[in-house]
Amino acid sequence: CAPKTNLLVLDEPGHGLDAEGARQFARGLIQLKNEFDTILVTTHHPSIEAALSGETVWTVEKSKGSSQLLV
Repeated sequence: CAPKTNLLVLDEPGHGLDAEGARQFARGLIQLKNEFDTILVTTHHPSIEAALSGETVWTVEKSKGSSQLLV
């Protein structure tokens, strides 16, 4: 059993999922919103990005060897 926390961090959770599986996963994340104060998801999966489009999104862009947060 994992300890209770207010933060959930997921790094590329959609890796290997097809489009429908990724959409279902993202809908499941939305259902978890009341369980955590913050959910951070890093993804390149377009289906997850689309399903979470109504949520707060931060984009990190790398240019000339430096990463920049676009809010």
